[in-house]
Amino acid sequence: MVAFEGDETLTILVVEDDEALAELLRTLLNRVPGWGATVVHDAAAAREVCHHVRVEVFVVDVNLPGISGLELLALLRADPEWRDPPVILMSARPDQPGIDAALARGTAGRFIAKPFDVDDLIDAVHESVHDAVTAQRAPPEPPEALDPVSARPGQSGPGLNGTDRARRGGAA
Repeated sequence: MVAFEGDETLTILVVEDDEALAELLRTLLNRVPGWGATVVHDAAAAREVCHHVRVEVFVVDVNLPGISGLELLALLRADPEWRDPPVILMSARPDQPGIDAALARGTAGRFIAKPFDVDDLIDAVHESVHDAVTAQRAPPEPPEALDPVSARPGQSGPGLNGTDRARRGGAA
C-alpha cells in the first residue's frame, strides 16, 4: 500500500545486480523531488530491506543472481509482513517467460525493457503511485457483473499500454 502524501518521501527500492545500472537508477530516481531510492543487488538484501523499511514502490530486475526477480516477488508476497507496493519489472529480455503472466496476475503493474528511456522509468513510477493511491481511495467494487450475452463474468481492465518497450499490467 502506498501512503505517499505531498510532504513525505516516497520510498523506492531498486533491486538490480548490475552495480553501474543500479547507481544510475538510484541517481535518476533521487533527482525527483520527494523520492528516495535505495539500491540493493540481490534478492537476500531486498528481503532484508523489506523487513525493516516500508517500501512504497518496488523496481526489480527480473534476472537476478541466485533467484529471479519473479521468484523474489513470490517469496515476498508469501510473507505476511509484505505490504504489496506497486511493482515495476525490468529486464533486457522482455520476451522471457513469466513477465506477461506477472503483469496479467497483478504481481507487477508495469514492465520496462532495458535499455530504457529515463522518461519511461519516471512515468512508470508516477503512474504506479497514482494507480495505488487511486485504488486505496476507491470504494469497494461490487460483485462482478455477468455479461448478459454470454452469461459469463465480464472482463475489464487496461491492456498493454504504450510501446513494446514499456508495458502495463492488466487484461489484454
